Amino acid sequence: LQISSVQREINGSTGSGYYPLNLGGLLTSSLFGIWIHDVSNIVLDGMGNTLQYSGLANTSSRGVLINGLTSDIQIKNLTLLGWDTGIWIQDSNNVYVTDNTTVIGNIGSGGDSGSGIVVGNSNNIFISSSPSEKPVTSSYNGENGIAFWNVTVGLINNTYVMNNRNSGINLT
Repeated sequence: LQISSVQREINGSTGSGYYPLNLGGLLTSSLFGIWIHDVSNIVLDGMGNTLQYSGLANTSSRGVLINGLTSDIQIKNLTLLGWDTGIWIQDSNNVYVTDNTTVIGNIGSGGDSGSGIVVGNSNNIFISSSPSEKPVTSSYNGENGIAFWNVTVGLINNTYVMNNRNSGINLT
C-alpha cells in the first residue's frame, strides 16, 4: 500500500477516541506517517502493524508526530521503521508509549542522524510496558534510542534500548 500524503491526521476535528491501524504493512513516502495535534484522549493502536517510510532520505520525516495542545495520548502495538525519527513528541502532556511498540532502523538522511523516540518541552511522558506485554523497544537507530530534552516528569521502564549509534538514552 503506497500512500503519498499524511497517512492519518488526528486533531480536534477528528475527535477523541480509539484509532486502530488495521491495514497491514503500511508503507508511505509522506514526511509524517501519523500526526496527532490539538486533541486529547487518543489511543493509537497499531494492531501489530508496521508503519514504514519509503520516501527519499529526509531529516524531517516522522513516523508519529505528536505536538500542539495535545494530552492524554497512548501509542501501542506499533512498529515504526525507516523514519528520521520514529516517534517525535513535543509540547505535549500525558503521553504513553506502551506495550509492543518498536522503533527500529530510523537513520535519517546521512545514515546516522535518526532517533527512535524524541521528546521535547513536554510533561508526564511514560515509555513503559506492562510486565505481561512485549516491551517497548528502540534499536538500530542512527543516533539515540530515546532522547528527552526539557521534560518534566518522565518514566522509562520495561523498555529495551540497544544497538543505537550514539546514546541509548539521552537526557538533557
